[in-house]
Amino acid sequence: MNGKFLTKIIYSCLAFIGAVGVSSCDALYEDLPECVVTYKVRFTYDMNIKFADAFSHEVDKVTLYVFDSDDRLVWQRTESGESVKARDYAMTVDLPAGTYDMIAWCGGTSPIDDARGFSVGNGSEPVTKADLCSRMERTVSAGDGTHSSDRDLHRHFHAMADNVVFPDIIDGECEVAVMNLTKDTNVIRVVLVHLNGEPINPDHFTVTVTDANGWLGYDNSRLADSEITYSPWSKRSGTTSPDGVTVVPTALITELSVSRLFHGTRPMLTIYNLRDDKVVLSQPLIDYLLMVKGEYNRHMSDQEYLDRVDEYNMTFFLDSDDSWYTRYGIYINSWKVVISDTDLN
Repeated sequence: MNGKFLTKIIYSCLAFIGAVGVSSCDALYEDLPECVVTYKVRFTYDMNIKFADAFSHEVDKVTLYVFDSDDRLVWQRTESGESVKARDYAMTVDLPAGTYDMIAWCGGTSPIDDARGFSVGNGSEPVTKADLCSRMERTVSAGDGTHSSDRDLHRHFHAMADNVVFPDIIDGECEVAVMNLTKDTNVIRVVLVHLNGEPINPDHFTVTVTDANGWLGYDNSRLADSEITYSPWSKRSGTTSPDGVTVVPTALITELSVSRLFHGTRPMLTIYNLRDDKVVLSQPLIDYLLMVKGEYNRHMSDQEYLDRVDEYNMTFFLDSDDSWYTRYGIYINSWKVVISDTDLN
């Protein structure tokens, strides 16, 4: 019998025996190929309002942490760059067969030069899952200790999978898990418009969001944190040209970036008139964002909706006294919300 053919038969038998319970990769003959098991973990980001996988567009850095049944970190790896953006990207995990828990913190780079990010867990040497909390970078005042952020945020993502089985196989490649990411950063875009078309001076107004949401647990939960005052990283005039020549700044457009929003909490959106030193409005942000969840999205929980939408556009109208003209309500992501007196409490 041909020697090469005999070798193939023996190797096929070994693969069969391994499938029914033999876990050793010890070679019985020197000329048999070395047994190689490759475990792969794939990543997706379809937790967005389009339900489409945007991983390759949004993410350029992946860090995966793997823990054993005793909650001890046994493996971690970071990959970044063009390889992460490849259509067939998956991370190879070099571990023996077994059952593991996995946590991923991933990121994407903001196009804004001075954007800030998040620091993850116990420096670079986490020990247990609890170490893998994620803290948003912020400014802490040396005077009164207040926390603030006036920068864009690099995109930040989380995923977790428990009891993932790495099967005991003789040879081959095995995809053991797909990690579906949740995005933890949001852009709030607030537009102020004068009803009478008069110009708005960008120096006369500012917008803030206050929330204690800059500290995320290993499971992406909200941890106790100091209140953070988010203020705009971008302020610009929206203009019109009634005669095709003259440019009139008829609106003020501000953009703020905030960490993950949590249903059941009460972050406040506040618009200040700096010239007159008065509050134009101060309203619970999430209450209004959920008003435009819509019939199409009623099947999902409020938290899922907040996680899927990562940009919110809010337009407010001001009267001649620079007060909020509530009869015009608010436009949120192209939906008009009419305000009643009870909504202002």
